[in-house]
Amino acid sequence: MKTQIVYVKLMDEGIDVWRPVESSLVAEPNIFRLANTDSSTEGGTWEFRPGSLVEVEMKTINDEELPVAVRLSR
Repeated sequence: MKTQIVYVKLMDEGIDVWRPVESSLVAEPNIFRLANTDSSTEGGTWEFRPGSLVEVEMKTINDEELPVAVRLSR
């Protein structure tokens, strides 16, 4: 199973803050399952809960193209 770092937005930070989360590819090309980790120990409130199935898109963050979780997948 292919794994990849996916960036998840942290909520309630006042500025855009992104948390790198190890994720597993579930369906090509862009459906990933976020690692089922305890987000409370990672700091911040994640936009998507650990273990969620998410759609990923490439986004520019700080002049770098990164895979970002953008919505829950069905």
